[in-house]
Parts: sequence; C-alpha cells; structure tokens
Amino acid sequence: MDRIIPGSGNVFEDLGLPDAAEKKAKVKLTVAFNNALAEKKIRQREAAELLGCTQPEISALANYKLSGFSMGRLMEFLTSLDRDIDITIRKIDRHGSIRVREQQAASSLRRRPIISDRLSACTFRQDRAWRGTGSRGWPGQARP
Repeated sequence: MDRIIPGSGNVFEDLGLPDAAEKKAKVKLTVAFNNALAEKKIRQREAAELLGCTQPEISALANYKLSGFSMGRLMEFLTSLDRDIDITIRKIDRHGSIRVREQQAASSLRRRPIISDRLSACTFRQDRAWRGTGSRGWPGQARP
C-alpha cells in the first residue's frame, strides 16, 4: 500500500540533498532575479552587460542551473536590478533555517526579496564539523 508522506516545505531536504536550505534560498533568489528581468523586459544579452557577466551565465540562471552562483553573487545581481534585500538574523530556541521570500513592496508595485537567515547556514556544533555554505562559510567569516 502506498502512503502519502507530507513534505517538509523544502524539496531539496526531502530528497536528502546536502545544503538543502542553501539550495532552496538560491532558487528563491533566482526566481526573484528572473521576475526582475521579465518585469524590466531585459533580454539576456542586455542583462549580461548590465551585470558584468556573460549571456550564457544569464541563460543558466533562466534555466535554474545554479551551481556556479553563490548567494552573494545572486544578491548582487538583484541589487543591480533595483531590488532591495533584507537579511534578518534572530536567536531562536531550536536549530535555525534559511528562508527567502519575495514580497510586494508596500509603497509600490515592484517586488523585493527578503532573506531571513535563522542561523542554520552558519552554526558550529562541538559534535560536528563547521556547517556553512560549502566549506567556506559566509564571505568574510572565519571558521571557528
């Protein structure tokens, strides 16, 4: 008999992939990026010139091939496309997570992504090795 198992809200986690929270955040940043390009009616070649990258890189983002892109780079692209990014870090009583959402701006019809990092991408546990974005952690942050 088949059972239906509810998902966690993160398909990457459900599939058991490493760095699931980061992958989900990168996809949401890329959705916001692609929405910004569509809203501004910018072609891939024009976007590449504006962002200082190549057209194939923009094509990769349009097709959600994200392996060559860091979260920092995606956020830089978004700010270059007139998007504002907020990062909120807060203490909680349980293991944290990374959440990215795109929301309607209150003062206009343009959208802006909001990133809320609840410490899962930069935690250190005594019983485990450093957990971060790959082995490097966040930019400018040394390993504990």
